[in-house]
Amino acid sequence: MKKNTIVIAVCLMSFTAISQTPGYYNGTEGVKGEALKDSLNNIIQDHVDFSYRDAKFIMNYADQDPENSNNIILFYTRRSQSNDSWGSGGDFANREHVWAKSHGDFEDIRPMDGDAFNLHPADASVNSARLHYDFDSVPRTATYIAEADAWVDGPNYKFEPADISKGRVARTIFYMATRYEGENGELDLKVVDAVNTSALAEHGKLSTLLKWNKQFPPDDFERRRNNRIFEVQRNRNPFIDYPEFADLIWGDATTDPISIGNMVMSPESPLAGSSASISVDILSSISSEQVSAKLFWDITYDGESNSIDMNSSDLNFVGDIDLSDIEEGATVYFKVVAGAGSTSKTLRGDFILPRTHTITPISDVQGTGSASPMSGQVVTIAGIVTANFDGSYYIQSSNNPYNGMCVYDLQRGHIGDSVVVTGTVVEYNNLTELGNVTETYVYPGRDPKALILNAEDIDEKHEGLLVTIENASFQDGGDEISYSDQSTFTLVQGSKTVNVYNRYNSRLGGKTLPSGTVNVTAIVSQFKDSYQLLINDISAITQGDDFDAPVITSVEVIDKDWILINFNEKLEKTSAENIANYNFSGEIKTSYIYLYGETSVIALATGINLGDYSVTVSGVKDLMGNSIENVKVEFTSTIASALGKVETASLSIYPNPSDGQLSINAENPMRQISLFNLMGVKLGQLELNNVTNRHLDYGSLESGIYFIIVDHQ
Repeated sequence: MKKNTIVIAVCLMSFTAISQTPGYYNGTEGVKGEALKDSLNNIIQDHVDFSYRDAKFIMNYADQDPENSNNIILFYTRRSQSNDSWGSGGDFANREHVWAKSHGDFEDIRPMDGDAFNLHPADASVNSARLHYDFDSVPRTATYIAEADAWVDGPNYKFEPADISKGRVARTIFYMATRYEGENGELDLKVVDAVNTSALAEHGKLSTLLKWNKQFPPDDFERRRNNRIFEVQRNRNPFIDYPEFADLIWGDATTDPISIGNMVMSPESPLAGSSASISVDILSSISSEQVSAKLFWDITYDGESNSIDMNSSDLNFVGDIDLSDIEEGATVYFKVVAGAGSTSKTLRGDFILPRTHTITPISDVQGTGSASPMSGQVVTIAGIVTANFDGSYYIQSSNNPYNGMCVYDLQRGHIGDSVVVTGTVVEYNNLTELGNVTETYVYPGRDPKALILNAEDIDEKHEGLLVTIENASFQDGGDEISYSDQSTFTLVQGSKTVNVYNRYNSRLGGKTLPSGTVNVTAIVSQFKDSYQLLINDISAITQGDDFDAPVITSVEVIDKDWILINFNEKLEKTSAENIANYNFSGEIKTSYIYLYGETSVIALATGINLGDYSVTVSGVKDLMGNSIENVKVEFTSTIASALGKVETASLSIYPNPSDGQLSINAENPMRQISLFNLMGVKLGQLELNNVTNRHLDYGSLESGIYFIIVDHQ
């Protein structure tokens, strides 16, 4: 296969991987109080959410011990221990909700329950001691927790962590109160200056948290955690980047007389050996002083080894960062310091100098067979994110065959972002994946385009692609989707079906599966020898426009007593089994009609002879309520027994229909009775001793039409 070679920038996921995007906080300058809180909410909402179940994998990365990649640092105790020690009780690691989930009762509610900024790995016994208490200073006459250097005051519902955790607790609570404002069905969380707040969507104590935020500022570990969660969730905790935001929102701080905003970096992804231009707008209320600005950059946080004076044009200031001596993969930290007289203001940012890679087309990785021809190889692929699931995501380079791919990793972009990712090609139950990911680069992209596809056409070449199945319906429409259990639903399009797989703890949990005609946009995935659809969230299911009535595809006389009518799609049972909806010509009379296989009906009839007939059907509906009206279909009977050309012994079976309990009487002695289904499969055989009557019990069989064949002496 031909390999197209493209050189593209991609960053290495290292200690300080994707970090604070230049311009991330544009729009927050010069405002305070609710206006600032609203601006921050607009920036950090709509993140890539994960389930509570999978959040521990994020914490294994975000809280990784810098000295031991197999360990995590526990939150309250700051103890390093194995990242596979998750459990309950004792020294196991728990997922600690710093904003206790009982404060608003958001257990199992996405995205709040699994937000990694609120979840921290904690010693299970310390987590139990903290319970759902608010955070506040605790008198030293209370209970001391030695392993965490913490204090708990149960009667007054207060918990005081060690100094090393106090600032982190405060900034976590501030994040939750800012991120969740009651939008999109989420709770409106509020930080309050009170304790014993667990009955409400509130947390405290505000005055203490503001004090801790100032006394214990972010360190390198907390900043790294912020960066690593950003790689996964694609949002940040603003109070780690700028702790002063807290006092501007909830305290008595005033806005600075100097504000720096509208930061733009050009190019967006500069390369090693080049340069990057930083542009900002600077406003000052100090009218008597001239504003100046200086640009600093370094490969260490807040470093000042390089600097230049920024050029100004009215309110806009521009400076260039020289990258000629900085290697690929390095993080470049910069800051703009604006001054007017003795007053100054600082705005920070950082970026990574991406590495260059050769891109392997996804179609080459997928190949045209059932398994990848590149299995086991390390490759770099590129595409647009089409779906985000907890443990994996999907990308595609186009909606052409063999151009979709599953990536098994936590780091990813929003749907629509473009990614370049390096990893190893693996096969999992016939699904080709990219695993063991070492590098991921995310940059702005465009909305993915789905391929319009019929359910019957899904096959290997569509694996990993985003498709839309139009004018279909769910067999389980109206059912509530379980949050805690995995489940499979059946999507019906005409006479064809395809399974929709729902993973436990998914975004569909707690939602109702729509009824009626729907369009479903989903990923084609594979498990072993079958294909299935994966739906990102409930918004991927929209109202369809199927207004077509069922179509009769054939009518067959299958026995002297039975007529089979086939339709092109699934039928609504009540209308399909209504005898009044069928009018046969000639001497044919029906006494019973049964829905068989969901797309066919079988009529028990008399008066069938050799010759041509017709049936006129009215009132039979599909699952969307579309009704066939006055449709006449002709058919021919070739059943010779209808004219009595084959001599048969006289038999009587009653009751018929029955509930499985029936009696059979014969004029001549019976030697054997055999039971068959409509497909001709023998279900059972009974040997008799030449009797003329016998009671039969078929109560264990499913409802349906069966044939009994009697052999006589």
